[in-house]
Amino acid sequence: MTNTYNNNNNNKEGTKYKFKIHLVGDRYEGCKTSFLNVVCNNSFNLEYTHTTIWDYMEKEMEINDIRISVAIYDYFFPNDGREYKANEHRANFEYLHGIVFLYSITNKESFENIKQFWYKEYIKKYKMIDKKYFKKPKLFKPTIMIIGNKSDLRNESNQSECVNSDDARSFASSIGALFFEISLRENSNVETAYTEMVKAILTNYEIAGGSSVSEISTN
Repeated sequence: MTNTYNNNNNNKEGTKYKFKIHLVGDRYEGCKTSFLNVVCNNSFNLEYTHTTIWDYMEKEMEINDIRISVAIYDYFFPNDGREYKANEHRANFEYLHGIVFLYSITNKESFENIKQFWYKEYIKKYKMIDKKYFKKPKLFKPTIMIIGNKSDLRNESNQSECVNSDDARSFASSIGALFFEISLRENSNVETAYTEMVKAILTNYEIAGGSSVSEISTN
């Protein structure tokens, strides 16, 4: 059973776990900003403001009677990350429970950049969550999801510029990632993808014996 609560819900009593998710992908596609707004506010706007430094929202949900608070971050990296400097942005890669790589189905370059750049950068610089919060730290790894947005525009677009679903699914499988195609504009498959992401994080976290909010606060 899954229940969701929007980010304006201030009643956090009873929250058992807190998770952190990063949204990653090319700038100017609008996928990350729109994903954040649709998931947390159930709102989509064709005219969006580009993220200049970072954006953040929090959403609470309940899975199998377990209350979870999820912090979702969208970071801006200059020049689509090519100007990334490890010392300046090191904290952005630390202590993640989940990473969502987003691309536009109608833009092959945005998908190739995930394969050739974004995925490699995050995996290379990812730092393990503090081991003291796990009974079996070696069993924990961040949950990864690959999401293609604009599924509603595939048939209206130049097919030579569109990402083949089988190719994207194959890449996701090769890195052990979950895979979904969604339409943020039509709010199609968005909640399903997000819920499956959090379920997978919860499973990985509990297998590794992750600490609850109350246990962490008393350490």
